[in-house]
Amino acid sequence: KKEGMNLASLLKSGKLTKVLADLKMASSDQLLVAVGYGRVSVNQVLNHLFPERDSHKAPRAKSPDQVPRKYQGIRIQGVSGILIRLGRCCHPVPGDRIIGFITRGRGLTIHSVACSNIDKLDYDRDRIVEVDWDPDESVVHPVRISVLAIDQPGMLASVSASISETKTNISHARIKTNEEDKAVLNFEVEIRDTKHLARILKGILQVKGVLQAKREF
Repeated sequence: KKEGMNLASLLKSGKLTKVLADLKMASSDQLLVAVGYGRVSVNQVLNHLFPERDSHKAPRAKSPDQVPRKYQGIRIQGVSGILIRLGRCCHPVPGDRIIGFITRGRGLTIHSVACSNIDKLDYDRDRIVEVDWDPDESVVHPVRISVLAIDQPGMLASVSASISETKTNISHARIKTNEEDKAVLNFEVEIRDTKHLARILKGILQVKGVLQAKREF
């Protein structure tokens, strides 16, 4: 809009021909797919179409795609202008090995490599993005914990108190019992990293009547 152009007119005008050559794209459709998946940024296309648009600005040492982008304590290399989200299936946290995967219609999703859904992903090496944790940024992340315990009065309160002693916020908690006089307590807590999680699980296992405590993926 700033250049007085729209996509339909650009496609008809032939002005994209040089852009396709510069970016080594075989067709305008391939270019649009690359922009949609985040492999090519909108600014890259505009700068090739209108090289004079940034001429008044001082040259930058690195392009946006060369500067790592940060999102919730994660450094993401080579991606700009794309939606980023953490996988709700695995809730990756600092300390987990992670992978960035461009998902059709959903942008870039960050998964733990231990995620049970990894094997179900439609793998394409071009859709994998290099990501890692930013050690300089402290962000809390949600994680699910499952606790198996003897079904006895006050168990939920005791386990909740153990979690709170580690200065951890509990965002969700529920309990269900089975016919074997056992109770399953499910929590969603906010943690800083896997070391923080290990302290939480260690404290829970010290509660009398708790049989098992583990992270849920």
